[in-house]
Amino acid sequence: MPHSTAQQVAPEGLELLIVDDDELLCERLEQLLASKGIRSISVNSLQMASEAMRAVYFPVVVLDRRLGNDDGLALCREYRARQIDRRVSILVLSSQDSPADAKFAIAAGADAFLSKRSSDSELLERVTQLYAVAAGKIVLAP
Repeated sequence: MPHSTAQQVAPEGLELLIVDDDELLCERLEQLLASKGIRSISVNSLQMASEAMRAVYFPVVVLDRRLGNDDGLALCREYRARQIDRRVSILVLSSQDSPADAKFAIAAGADAFLSKRSSDSELLERVTQLYAVAAGKIVLAP
């Protein structure tokens, strides 16, 4: 992915970044999103995600809570700590789905939290909501 000091707008239709170390899950999510006309790309590490988010504007990021030994919430904190002109909505996915996990994700700057066991329709509904949040059209209740 090209490096740039100025953040670029994603190519037309490329609107979502998936960050997960499970390549099969990334492929499944890409196919699910594509079936609804949402183009996406996947990266498999926090470093790659950070580089992608610095180079290209993604209105929505779907982020795994645990990436190997790394904590996906670190990316939330890093991104929210930077002064960014454009709104990015972050959805944290986790195989751990306790209320405490959701609370940690929201406290780290995520806009939403879903279990990886959530249905495809629930995931698509949340992604749609997050596009509206990124566009400033709605505000989600915590």
